[in-house]
Amino acid sequence: MGIGICCSWGFQLQRPVDVDGVTRGAIFIQRLRSKTHIAAFNAEAQEATIRDASNLCDVAEAICNAQEEHLKNSFIDLPIWASLRELMASLCDDE
Repeated sequence: MGIGICCSWGFQLQRPVDVDGVTRGAIFIQRLRSKTHIAAFNAEAQEATIRDASNLCDVAEAICNAQEEHLKNSFIDLPIWASLRELMASLCDDE
């Protein structure tokens, strides 16, 4: 075991001890790097998911805008008759 050292915060610090030729500090750093890599991978995966969802929202918005424009045009393109007689004549046409 390592020799305990008391630091100013009252923690007992241990000197690094060899474990099969590797110090505890090195093992800690390896584990920290591994966890850091996993966290970075997860962050990249979440970023890709958010980007994909954002792209889907953009596509859905474009579809809705096109549908709304088509619907508006169908109302705008309705014929307007100058008089009620013209309207009745148009509705009674056999064509």
